[in-house]
Amino acid sequence: MIYTSLQSAAHWFAESSHILQALLASVFTWGMTALGAALVFFTKQVNQKLLDMMIGFSGA
Repeated sequence: MIYTSLQSAAHWFAESSHILQALLASVFTWGMTALGAALVFFTKQVNQKLLDMMIGFSGA
């Protein structure tokens, strides 16, 4: 069921106009960046291994 929902959403996205696709991709990217930045407000101390992993992903 989830696969068919994702498939229909992907089909809808592919059939949308290029301007709408660019807008949705930009909003999604902004949202994920804001979510990642919001984690700063909920952590007081970061584990060194987690920090190393996050730095590794940011460099990729």
